[in-house]
Amino acid sequence: YHQGFGEEEILPRVEGHCQRLGLSGEALARCLDSLPGLLPEHWRRVVGLVRALIMEPRLLVYEALLDGLPVGLAHGAAALTAEFHGRRPGRTSLHVVTDAAAASPLAVGRTIELRED
Repeated sequence: YHQGFGEEEILPRVEGHCQRLGLSGEALARCLDSLPGLLPEHWRRVVGLVRALIMEPRLLVYEALLDGLPVGLAHGAAALTAEFHGRRPGRTSLHVVTDAAAASPLAVGRTIELRED
């Protein structure tokens, strides 16, 4: 499940991603000690993002990642996904959004818009 990484390798990565999102100190400790179901909905999405990034996949699909996130957290998540995508050539990130304005913080290379006509 964790590609053979031990806790000593995973925890620094988790903490690093969370700190880039502005989560540190007591808030980080509370988040790490909680089950996802006990966290506020926007933090559950952030935890899901961090878990996905730890796996270092070649393809990541984000569905409404930024919807409802506080502005600072949304910009942090957008920056984190851009950093992740740019760290290795050949990675693909697909952001699915229902509102074009929600995609504004994202660094995108291509936009595809689906319309019902």
